[in-house]
Amino acid sequence: MSPARRRDRSYDVVLFGATGFTGGLTADYLARHVPEGTRWAIAGRDVPRLEAVAARLADHTAGAGSVDVIRANSAEPDSLRSLAEASRVIASTVGPIRADSCSKKAGMTPMQKRTRSCFESCSR
Repeated sequence: MSPARRRDRSYDVVLFGATGFTGGLTADYLARHVPEGTRWAIAGRDVPRLEAVAARLADHTAGAGSVDVIRANSAEPDSLRSLAEASRVIASTVGPIRADSCSKKAGMTPMQKRTRSCFESCSR
């Protein structure tokens, strides 16, 4: 990737929803496996809980350096827009995902639709 293209976003990877069970596992994996020099962050709505995750990850972030914390909330479209504009890639483990959402015709909950719509509008 060209250096100019890389600089247009603050982060290469952001994990959105890092304080839940799946998000915690994903954060642990990223901390151990992201390549050296990767600019990454964890995001969610509860900053103190995110900071606790970041502190826990400090023990595993050998090549990745420290992880930044970003406040974002799926119910706040402006925060999602800011998150999308600052990130090259967003991995979302945000929930809860309804167990019956796959059986519905639309396949997504209203929160999932709103989040998808916001991310799609930022990528145009």
